[in-house]
Amino acid sequence: MAKENFSDALVAELVALRDDAINGYEQHKSDFIALESAYVNVLSHKQRKSLLARRKSALTPNLIKPKVDKIVRDLMKSFFGNDELAIIQPEDKEIEEDEKVSNALKKELKEYGRDKNLYTNLRPVARESLIYGTALIKVYWSVKENNIKMERCRLDDVYLDPYAPATADINYLVHRVNSMTIADLEKQYAKADVDWSKYVNSSLYADRVERTTSADIGKYQRVEFHEVYRKKNGKWYVSTILNDDTVLRADKLLKDGLPFIVGTLDPQFVMINEPINPVRAYGDAFIAPLISLQNENTIKRNQQIDATDIQLNQRFITTKESGVREDDLISNRKKIVVDNINNIRELPIPRLNDSIFDVSQLSREAEEISGISKLSEGIASGRGKTATEVEALQMQGSNVIDDISRAFNENFFRPLIQRIVLLIYKYKVSSNFMGIDRKRALRQKIIINVGIGSINKMMQIDSIDKSTATVLQSLQLYMQLQDSTRVQKYMQMLDDLNMEKLKLLGQDSIIERAEEKEEEAMQQEQPQQQEVMQ
Repeated sequence: MAKENFSDALVAELVALRDDAINGYEQHKSDFIALESAYVNVLSHKQRKSLLARRKSALTPNLIKPKVDKIVRDLMKSFFGNDELAIIQPEDKEIEEDEKVSNALKKELKEYGRDKNLYTNLRPVARESLIYGTALIKVYWSVKENNIKMERCRLDDVYLDPYAPATADINYLVHRVNSMTIADLEKQYAKADVDWSKYVNSSLYADRVERTTSADIGKYQRVEFHEVYRKKNGKWYVSTILNDDTVLRADKLLKDGLPFIVGTLDPQFVMINEPINPVRAYGDAFIAPLISLQNENTIKRNQQIDATDIQLNQRFITTKESGVREDDLISNRKKIVVDNINNIRELPIPRLNDSIFDVSQLSREAEEISGISKLSEGIASGRGKTATEVEALQMQGSNVIDDISRAFNENFFRPLIQRIVLLIYKYKVSSNFMGIDRKRALRQKIIINVGIGSINKMMQIDSIDKSTATVLQSLQLYMQLQDSTRVQKYMQMLDDLNMEKLKLLGQDSIIERAEEKEEEAMQQEQPQQQEVMQ
C-alpha cells in the first residue's frame, strides 16, 4: 500500500509542537522528582550506607505521607460514599423523552461505577493531584468492549501546552506511547510503509532508559512514539509521530473531543518578576510547603536517636599511656584496670531537651500549614485536650478536606463524569436505551454529591439530628395549621434524614427491608387505583 505523504511544513509544525511540549516538562522534571521523593521520604542507598558506616541513624520519619493518605481516603469517600456517583436530571423536566434518557443514564452510570473499578482507577489519580499538583487520565470509547476505556497517565508521559496561561486554556498536548507492540501497530497502521523493527526501543529518552533487548521476541516488541493533540477552530485533532520525525497520521478529527481530563487543585502562584518559561498548566502541589519542614524534622529526629545512643553507650577520651583497652570498655566486666586514670575523661553527653522542642515545633508547624492535625490523621489521641479543642481540630481538618474535595470536583471529577455520561449516551449498546432517539443532543444536568463523605461521621450524625429537630418544629406548626401539602413535604424530609442517619450508622439491612416494603406497598396500591378509575 502506498505511504501517505505529508507536506514538509506540516511535519515541521507537528515536530515543533512535540519538542516544545517535552522541553516544557523537562523544565519541571526536577521539581516533580523532589515532590515524589518528599512523599516517599526514603534515603538513597548511598546515603544510608554512608550514615550506617559512621554509626549514624538513617531513619526517615514522614510528616507528609500520612496527611496525603488521610486526604485521599476522605476525598474518595466524599465521591464514592453516596448511593449515586452523580445526580442526572433533565434540563427541562416537562420533556418526557429527556426524563427517559435521565433514568437510562442513571442505571448505566451506576453499573459502570460498580463494574469497571472506577474507585481503584481514581484513587492513585487523587493521590498524584496532591503530590504533583496535577491529575491526568485518558478516557475514550472502546467499540470492541462496548464500554469506556480509562487509562491512568504518568506525568512524564503527557506533556502540556507550555504556553497556556492556565489548565483550562490548553490548546495542545503530547502523549508519549510505549505500550503498543509491533503487531498492534501493523494492524492499526496497515497503510503505512514502515519497517517497525527499527523503531524498537527507539526513545527520545535513551540516555535515561535501560532496556533489555538481548532476546528477539519478534512482534511482541514494543515501539515508542508520540501523539500530538491540538485544538483548531474549536475542534480537537490528533497526529502520530515516530521518534525519527516520521508522521504516520496528521490532524485526524476527534469526534468526541480531547480524551484527556487534566485537573489541578490549585493554580500556580506566579510572582511578578518570575520568568515566563515555566508551564502554567501545571498546578501547585499541596505538599510543597511541607518539604523543608519534613527535611528538618528528619535531621532532628536522627540527631535525637544518635544522642540517645551516646547516652546508652558512653564514650571516653584517653591517651595511649592510660592502659585502657577497648575490649574492656565494651565488656560487662565489673572492674577495668588502667595504668593512669588521670588520662581518661568522659565525653560530654548531648542534651536532648532542645531537640525535643524543635521536633515538636516542626510537627506543629506542619499541622498549621497543611490544616491536617495528627489527631485527624488517626496517629495521635485527644488525651490532654478538652472536647472543644478536639472538635475544633476535627473541624479544621474537615474544612481543609472539604475545600480540596470541591476543587477536585470542579476541575477533575465533574468533567470526568460528564465525559463518561456523554460517551455512554452516544455509543453504549444497551437495553436501557430502547425506544430512545439518541440522535437528539444530550440535555441533562449532572450534579455531583461532593463534600458529604469528607466530614467526620459523628459530626454528620449531629448535623442530621439538628436538622431533624428543625424539620419537626416546622411539621408541628403545619399540622396545627392543617396544611396537608406541607405536612406531606416535611414528612418526606424526615424520612430522608432518617435514611441518611441509618446509612451513617451502618444499618444497610434495615434500609433494604424498608425499600422492599415500600415497593410492595406501591404494587398493592396500583390495582386498587385501577379499580377506582374503572
